Amino acid sequence: MDLNQQLTTRYIAALEATDRDFIGTLNAYRPVPGKGLNDIFFPTVPANYAAASRKVMVMGRETRTWNYAVATNPRSLAEYVTCGMEKHASYRDSEHCLHSKTHGSGLIRLLKAVGKATGAAGLIYSNLFAVAHKGKDPRKNLAAWPHVRKLSEALLNIQIEILRPDVIVFANGIDSAAIRREFFPHADPDDPKALQRCTGSHNWKSDGIATGHLWGFMLDDRIQCYRLQHPSARFHQSNATKAREQLIKLLSKNNQATAS
Repeated sequence: MDLNQQLTTRYIAALEATDRDFIGTLNAYRPVPGKGLNDIFFPTVPANYAAASRKVMVMGRETRTWNYAVATNPRSLAEYVTCGMEKHASYRDSEHCLHSKTHGSGLIRLLKAVGKATGAAGLIYSNLFAVAHKGKDPRKNLAAWPHVRKLSEALLNIQIEILRPDVIVFANGIDSAAIRREFFPHADPDDPKALQRCTGSHNWKSDGIATGHLWGFMLDDRIQCYRLQHPSARFHQSNATKAREQLIKLLSKNNQATAS
């Protein structure tokens, strides 16, 4: 199986493990289309992803109005996952995303910049939350959130395991930092036996960039990670822009070193 086929199989298994009738559960929290929960975000990768020399996952928070089930009317989990993956691949490669001349979304602009720096073939467009609520933070849907949280963590772990990114850019923003730390707990020096996936720490204070705007660490002792503000955040815009520019320089430099 190629990587997207492996993702399909694992996505279906994750939905079955969460709730075998997940489509019914999902619909229960959105009484009419566009109201309540949106459809699930299932990342895919380009056909030539496996051959990419540098694989970089850019992780936003959630999509806006990601609705596809109404038009496709899937009758099974397998059909639903296939529809969602086709939606992701179609959007990623469209003139509204990576092939756009400009874009109103700061996250898509970041995706484009990272793809230019490291190669679009190795780019993974992902999200911390697999489902949005009315195109916004799913935590607002208190009844559905436990389901969404469990599924989001499961899907992210599947993507990381199968796609094995070299770099992850966490662009989720401060507001969802607590959830990111739950999914990817950092080492606790006071409790060495505690579950940990993230270790080390690096900052760019010497370049005039505060840790709150750009911070580096390692995930699973293998993946170089960078955490920065969500590109759409209005918090200290000039400093956030400087941090993103620094990130692109780091990625470009590392990509050149890998290529040589």
